Amino acid sequence: MAMNVNVDDAWAPEPELMDTTPRRLIAFEDYPDRNRPNVVLLTGVAGVLLAVGFALFGLAITKRGGSIPFSIPLLLAGIAGLVYFPLKLRQHLARAEHLVTNGAPVMARLLSADNLNGDTYARSVKYQVSLPGGELAHRDVNVDDRVLPKRIPSNATALMDFSSGDVELYIALPFRAIARTVPIGSPLMQPNVPQTPQAQEMGTINVANAPEIKREKPKEEGTEPKRETFE
Repeated sequence: MAMNVNVDDAWAPEPELMDTTPRRLIAFEDYPDRNRPNVVLLTGVAGVLLAVGFALFGLAITKRGGSIPFSIPLLLAGIAGLVYFPLKLRQHLARAEHLVTNGAPVMARLLSADNLNGDTYARSVKYQVSLPGGELAHRDVNVDDRVLPKRIPSNATALMDFSSGDVELYIALPFRAIARTVPIGSPLMQPNVPQTPQAQEMGTINVANAPEIKREKPKEEGTEPKRETFE
């Protein structure tokens, strides 16, 4: 990406973030959450460790081989993984939800965006933001390239919890705020669904208020004045 170090870029928070807290929100499913723990893979590994631990423990008990001292750590690691990784996911979602519903919008400066893990759209983004007290902090977060600005460095919106100092880029969170002016069930609450002025029943056409189309008679050839040109 072309580098531009102009720090005076215009910035304004997204309109939906100007609502008073707590805001309404909706899950942002247009693009994957690049910071979501891979619970399926991690719990699968924990399940394998637990199964191997049980197998070794069973073999040791029946005197057919195995090792109790070796199986116990595998059992504990498997149980811990099955508990810990789903807990991390719940914490991740709870943090994101809290920031979107209650976080204050502040300006963040995107500094760089680097490719991540060979994924086509995954980017590791470095940004800076002013914490309470005026301290300038640098943070890293994973973001989908399709929601990033076309030019980096540039300014973006971050959401901050001033009581705890927790902060994150708005575009990196798996939720989006919904303005209170948008009715519940409105097509605007469904990402990428265009809103029509008035829904029509399937199979019917409303022609009551259709404007009358007036057709002009075609002009006769040779009546249109010639356009003057200056050479």
